[in-house]
Amino acid sequence: MDGVEVTYFASPCLKRLYYCPNMKSALKNNIGRFDLVHGHSIYLWPTMLAARTCLNTKTPYVLSPRGMLVKNLVAKKNQLIKSLWIRLVERKNISIANAIHFTSATEAKAARSFNLNIKTSFVVPNGIDIDEVDNFKNQKKMLKNQTNDIPLILYFGRVSWKKGLDRLIKSMTLVKRGKLVIAGNDEEGYTSKLKSLVNQYRLNEKIEFKGPQYGVHKYALLFGADVFVLPSYSENFGNTVLEAMAFGCPVIVTTEVGLASKVEQTQAGIVINGEPESIADAINRLLNDQATAIKMGENGSRIARNEFSWKLIAGQMSEKYQSVINSSVNNDKWK
Repeated sequence: MDGVEVTYFASPCLKRLYYCPNMKSALKNNIGRFDLVHGHSIYLWPTMLAARTCLNTKTPYVLSPRGMLVKNLVAKKNQLIKSLWIRLVERKNISIANAIHFTSATEAKAARSFNLNIKTSFVVPNGIDIDEVDNFKNQKKMLKNQTNDIPLILYFGRVSWKKGLDRLIKSMTLVKRGKLVIAGNDEEGYTSKLKSLVNQYRLNEKIEFKGPQYGVHKYALLFGADVFVLPSYSENFGNTVLEAMAFGCPVIVTTEVGLASKVEQTQAGIVINGEPESIADAINRLLNDQATAIKMGENGSRIARNEFSWKLIAGQMSEKYQSVINSSVNNDKWK
């Protein structure tokens, strides 16, 4: 974006103020020189501080909730604390923002159910590094042609209750063939509960937990998967779905996944209601109908390339930034 300086304001899950003792003064002394500030996530003290500083310095401010404004998620974890934070802090942060950025229409709809003062919003999805995907595929293309008697069913992402892994495990009792690999980092200690469920249903031979996978190890799983499944209870976008699509893997997602409408519209996979029976039916269908699976994989790969490359997404975000900056000039809140 020519002539415009933007700072990307992101913060980890800071839970103690002493992690950033100089943040207040740093923001106060520096934010005013930027054309726009973009804050990511909510329920965080640094994001709140950035919003208030932008208001004081009359700096245009964009906020991305990143899937945190979903009522059933608030109800299931730390409901009282989050509800109070929304009422006492986040409501003002959102009213301060010149625009709220959502990654999908699904996320936008969920956020609006809180009846917050969202004056302006826009949807720009997440993107993917197509060059990295292509480089890996070109290096490993001969491996794809090797025969594998056991189909690989893949879940990749955070091991969290919100991802619906409990119902995915239950669905494996109805899957006729194939092995489920669950890969990803566990920040909640949830793996032990899932392993208990695996033992309960006697699925130890059909399900493997691989833990966190990065770089080429992650790509190898996506490249080798026959089916990718994301059965989330709530998902503002679904980055791993997009990655699987880029690798030409047919995907199965629940209606709550932000990318579900795109998957259904482009026939890049199957959208399900999330019941174990529905998940199993979709897996069995794709594993037993190779022609359909290949076609869906090709559709997903084409869409990932044509609509979600970082170059395209960055261009869309750049246009939105410029629009926010232009509109803020005559915005009453700065007068």
